[in-house]
Amino acid sequence: MRDAQSYLTPVLLVIAMPFTVVAQGVLSNSGATAIKVLTWIPIYTPFTMLARLGSGVSTMEIVGSGVLLAVFIGIEFVLLARVFRASLLNAGQKPNLAALARLVRRTPA
Repeated sequence: MRDAQSYLTPVLLVIAMPFTVVAQGVLSNSGATAIKVLTWIPIYTPFTMLARLGSGVSTMEIVGSGVLLAVFIGIEFVLLARVFRASLLNAGQKPNLAALARLVRRTPA
């Protein structure tokens, strides 16, 4: 459990930091460029798009960011399946970052 928490802490920081930009942009009700950019980064798309919907967003931007998010999720599932199959099913071994990167790049057997 401690290993999982140590891997998860940096991920949570990366996910949570841009919310200050989103909050400032929504509160000032401006079409800030930072919010528009965060809309197209798949990890932030759900949050920023929901924040922007009240200020009027084009349909093409909604559909485009949704499609990009769906493609990202599909790729993520494939890569995580490789890691799970090759590494996490091996009981008693702690994967490090370099080993995880090798497992993601490797093609499935």
